Amino acid sequence: MIRQAVILALAAPLLHASESAVEFRRVEVPGQWIVWDAPCEADPSPAAARVFWQRTWQLDSRRMESPWSDACLRGPAVPTAAVTVRTLDPKGKTPRTRIDQPFVVEVEIGGLLSGMDFPDSVSKVLLERRLESADEEPESRRILLGSNGLNRLRFPASGLNADDPTRARGEEEFIVHTLAGDGRTPTRIGGARVLVLPVASGRIVGIRSGETIDHAPQLKIVMTDLYPTSANRLILFPGSSVNGRSGKTLRLRNIDAENCANVSFSFKTLDRHLSGDGTYTLALISDTVYGRELLADPITFQVRRNLQASADTAGGRRGPAP
Repeated sequence: MIRQAVILALAAPLLHASESAVEFRRVEVPGQWIVWDAPCEADPSPAAARVFWQRTWQLDSRRMESPWSDACLRGPAVPTAAVTVRTLDPKGKTPRTRIDQPFVVEVEIGGLLSGMDFPDSVSKVLLERRLESADEEPESRRILLGSNGLNRLRFPASGLNADDPTRARGEEEFIVHTLAGDGRTPTRIGGARVLVLPVASGRIVGIRSGETIDHAPQLKIVMTDLYPTSANRLILFPGSSVNGRSGKTLRLRNIDAENCANVSFSFKTLDRHLSGDGTYTLALISDTVYGRELLADPITFQVRRNLQASADTAGGRRGPAP
């Protein structure tokens, strides 16, 4: 009631001069009890205050109430934010990761006010995580951050989705907003993106696991979504295992790009690398910053070079007598 009386007293000359309602502006500096009351025409601006409330009151001599019709926080106390995405892959013009790999988002915040009942516009910032998948509708997730300094968020993997989770691709964007004006309208003050790539895969066409052959067929090799900065090999191993064994590289394809690459080729000279009858295993192996990985299930097969001769001999014995 005291504040109501003060405002009405200050506005009395204006109210007598006009039959209509008069807009009145009050400026309050939180924590200092500094108050300015003035008609809207005066529009005081306390330059010495770091932050202050500016409320517009509507005064009407015919009403006992005088609710404020608008309010906003003014002053140079605007939060700042710098966003950095850190992945296991240090290369690339844009930070990049793979759909199944962890990454860290660092948000350096400054200028937030604390210690009083400040509104979100100066005491918190909003971190928005935008998921932009190549195969799904964009999705957004939001959290509030209220601490100055370094805020570190760890993600065990990307949040992008696809029918086959290993094939998801797209971008994640992390945007920091200050809640400006009335505390409900987001305004961007910082952000960063990370490129999300799928898991590579491959196929060896022309021979099946468990097959017995007397000569090597022509092979077709297909490798899809090879990771940027990767070394990809077709390797022949003796025996039925690829673990802990030294194989022979039959073909090497290096990728050095900003994005994934697809590679396919024919391989016609497998026969030269088969030293004799026995068991062999073919594997597609990719070396990336994440380690050594198989692009497909290994293919184990048997070689019996006398297979055709034995068949011919057996067939001759079964033939009709001359």
